[in-house]
Amino acid sequence: MRPRARDAALRQRVAVLAGALTMGVIATVAVPALGSERQDDLEHRKAGVIDSLQSANSDLSEVSADLVSATNALSTAQTRLVSAQRELARTRGQLAVAESLDDQMADELAQAQAELVDAIAAVEETEADIEVRRARIGDMVADTSQYGSPELASLGSVLGGSDPAEIGANLALTSSVMNSQTSELDELSATETVLGVQQELIQELRDEVALKRAAAAQNLEVKAELTRSAQAQTAAVAEIVASRRTAQQDAAAERQVELDRIAVLEARRQQVETMLQAVARRQAARRLAAAQAAAAERAAAERAAAARHESTPTVSASVQPSSSPLSLPVDSSYVTSPYGMRLHPILSVYKLHDGTDFGAGCGTPIYAAASGTVVSALNDAAYGNRVIMTHGIIGGRSLATSYNHLTSDTVSTGQRVSKGQVIGYAGTTGYSTGCHLHFMVYENGSTVDPMGWLG
Repeated sequence: MRPRARDAALRQRVAVLAGALTMGVIATVAVPALGSERQDDLEHRKAGVIDSLQSANSDLSEVSADLVSATNALSTAQTRLVSAQRELARTRGQLAVAESLDDQMADELAQAQAELVDAIAAVEETEADIEVRRARIGDMVADTSQYGSPELASLGSVLGGSDPAEIGANLALTSSVMNSQTSELDELSATETVLGVQQELIQELRDEVALKRAAAAQNLEVKAELTRSAQAQTAAVAEIVASRRTAQQDAAAERQVELDRIAVLEARRQQVETMLQAVARRQAARRLAAAQAAAAERAAAERAAAARHESTPTVSASVQPSSSPLSLPVDSSYVTSPYGMRLHPILSVYKLHDGTDFGAGCGTPIYAAASGTVVSALNDAAYGNRVIMTHGIIGGRSLATSYNHLTSDTVSTGQRVSKGQVIGYAGTTGYSTGCHLHFMVYENGSTVDPMGWLG
């Protein structure tokens, strides 16, 4: 059964592997015309993905739920912190841009206002110049009205028979006066044109100042909002930092619990191995004693036969080792976690997985793999409800088996059990995160890969 607790990183790994497996199966089905080498390669890769998928799931089954939870909490806090710090950095960057833009807008507004002031001064100066020119032209008009038209005066002189030299002088004077009046009018017109351009410039500058003031005001609002956001985000980052610190402490505590748990498992394994090694020594001693007794009996028989001058055939009393493998201890042959050294998925330390895990739902019957004697049927903090059996000397080696994490057992210490007899039911007691059977095999008191005996 799949464990209830899941580590996020391993879960992602499982999902990726499952996706790869699905793609591999689809590729195999969709392209039947592939060459045999390619087909074999796909099958090999699919098998590798299945092994990796089973390994990922088995790694999870060996990790305590509290450690997975604490590790997930720390990972979540770390992810939240990175995201919050990134968001705060972005907000602070935007705030720096807004502050820089605020200074730039202030300078541009001041420059535009200065240009407006200069333009207004220039208009005032031009208006004063126009007033002066208009006054001069008004004086000219007044003089003409008082003394008559110079053209008419000159014409009268000509018609009156005045001296030709005097007539020429009068005509020159008249032309000069007229030119002066025309020049004043032209300059007045030009000045009024300049005034119109200057007034248009003033309006443009006033519009520009208004726009810059509005933009500056809007930027001030943006800057104020960014400032508030930065303050809120800074507080959030501080809160997440505190949360991460707590998560780190919790994860460290659970890591230590897990390390202690591994140490307990190793200590219990060593205790059982020591016990079974003692059993193996006693079995070897009994076997040696039996062999010696049989040899002594044969020697006595041979001496008696010799005394009677009879010939007695030698009969071997040695036990022929059985080469038959152990039978499966559970109906399912699905292995969720094999025997061997492995890297802890969270602690990153190597440890021995001292048995083979078979997938078995809670309450699944567990069978004796071979006939033997129950040497222990107790509850263990690490291995949960467990049954340990010895099977005597098989293949020249003292053989024992252990059935762990049972919901309950049906045998007792010292009981003789037959092969295939129900000895208990699968469970998740002890250091386990899901119902399964953890099956162990001992040779001469030391754990070995059970699959070597199960065939």
